[in-house]
Amino acid sequence: MIQVSHLKKSYPGHLTVFDQLSFSVPAGQTLALCGASGSGKSTLLAMLCGLDIPSSGEIVLNNTHFSQLSTHKKIQFRSKNIGVIFQQAILIPHLSIIENIRLPQLYSHCDISDEWIGQSLKNMQLDGIQNRMPHELSIGQQQRVCVIRALSTSPKIVLADEPTGALDPPNANYIFDMLTTYAKINDAAVMIATHDWILAKKCSNTLWLDKEPADADK
Repeated sequence: MIQVSHLKKSYPGHLTVFDQLSFSVPAGQTLALCGASGSGKSTLLAMLCGLDIPSSGEIVLNNTHFSQLSTHKKIQFRSKNIGVIFQQAILIPHLSIIENIRLPQLYSHCDISDEWIGQSLKNMQLDGIQNRMPHELSIGQQQRVCVIRALSTSPKIVLADEPTGALDPPNANYIFDMLTTYAKINDAAVMIATHDWILAKKCSNTLWLDKEPADADK
């Protein structure tokens, strides 16, 4: 579902984030993306969803040569195939919670039922907030809404950048369990950038963008 070959990202001034990076994520599996701050986790996820451009290499998503698409084609592909959970809770401030969750259907043209939204909010312990505004929620609540929104179109690829950073341990565990279950049930590929090694072990595999710490397997 995700295949990356010989990927390189460098910036002016001879700064190379990574070079000759190759890996794959099969359908139904999850990949924990680990590494110290500055190792390139967010940069890699940005390239996989078309928000950044690799210096060289190839990205194939769901049998599509994604890195070769035009910007417009990448946007079209992303709206139908990729769910993105950013590190910061990004909600449209003048839209209600249910309007924020429904936003992707404007671009993907899929139907998101009120029943699915209601059950998803209930599962996240957010039932009853459909008509509230983002500023009325805590940061952790906003992030859980962003997770629901990312899954609302049933994407085949989910890219999550530190999705549990603002959550307490029970909710963090729930999000990880939900994403791993989502991958299996929907035959999707899920990549999760995280600093939490315990949570990373819930994933099918782990990709380190720098040297793996000696105590990472404890």
